[in-house]
Amino acid sequence: FLHNAPAAAAGFRRRFPDGRGVVYLHNDALRGWTSAARQRLVQRSPVVCVSRFLAERQFPGAVDRGEVLALVNGVDTDAFHPATDEREPTVLFVGKVTLHKGPELLVEAARLLFEEGLRFRLRIVGGAALSAQDGLTAFERALRTRAEPLGERAEFLPFVDRDHLPAIYRTATIMVAPSNWDEPCTLVLPEAMASGLACVASRRGGLVEAGGSAPLYFDPPDVLALAGCLRRLLTDPGERNERAAA
Repeated sequence: FLHNAPAAAAGFRRRFPDGRGVVYLHNDALRGWTSAARQRLVQRSPVVCVSRFLAERQFPGAVDRGEVLALVNGVDTDAFHPATDEREPTVLFVGKVTLHKGPELLVEAARLLFEEGLRFRLRIVGGAALSAQDGLTAFERALRTRAEPLGERAEFLPFVDRDHLPAIYRTATIMVAPSNWDEPCTLVLPEAMASGLACVASRRGGLVEAGGSAPLYFDPPDVLALAGCLRRLLTDPGERNERAAA
């Protein structure tokens, strides 16, 4: 019930440089613990909660005292924040490069828009696993082949350490979460929103609940609908900026 995975802890390393493990609470994990036991936990390890509501329920008053870090919808908004400079229109995908995450839908939509004459950059970040891997899978190779008509405007970055992700988001203007399954709640969507990106997401699983009214939505595997959402954001800077602000 206490999660101390390297991927979760890495994002808070700069906050807790003394090397102690970070206790990362996803839910009401400490039900039944006495207040004294909770206080001992806080004294021994930095505690991170995925929301202020959870933090206040687990550790009343601890957020205001600086003993517990409460994230905003699971996102460290000190790290994930908007860029301050103007950027070339860049469409971003971050996540596992596997069929159920839908990157092939994004590549096909990008091909359609490129054939129409729209010019933008496509950046696919991630690999088939949640860690560095040797070589490309057949799916990854096929994805790169399908993106060849975009030439140098299509960029594939393999696994990126989580510490570098906030800067990756700030290189883009549009984020696409094209999950082709009932995604419980992909963290990349609120991370992109915290980074000030206009977002497009599939209407599957918990994505609509996570995104609210800020993103544009499409129903996978409808590539034409996805292309339509991207076309709106690429050709209408006003709407793109409004959705980024939202």
